[in-house]
Amino acid sequence: MATIHMDVDSCQAVQSSMINAKDQLSQQATQMKTAIDNMVGSAFIAPSADQLKSEVETWNGKMTQLLDELQVLTDRLNKEIQEFIQTGGQLSG
Repeated sequence: MATIHMDVDSCQAVQSSMINAKDQLSQQATQMKTAIDNMVGSAFIAPSADQLKSEVETWNGKMTQLLDELQVLTDRLNKEIQEFIQTGGQLSG
């Protein structure tokens, strides 16, 4: 059996940072979209305002996809950590 190395505490710290980053980015994206939604039609009324709102909605959709991908990566790291802990660092094969 081959042996692998993982500093579990360091990996868990990175995973925690990934979770925090995703949460913060999600919150900031939501706040920005809400601010734009509230601004357009009240503080900013023009065809270009509607265009801005549309572009922000498109951007927000892309950001949501990126955040979903970050969650997949975070889950993958968690799986690697849990597998390492369960196997004691031993690879089969």
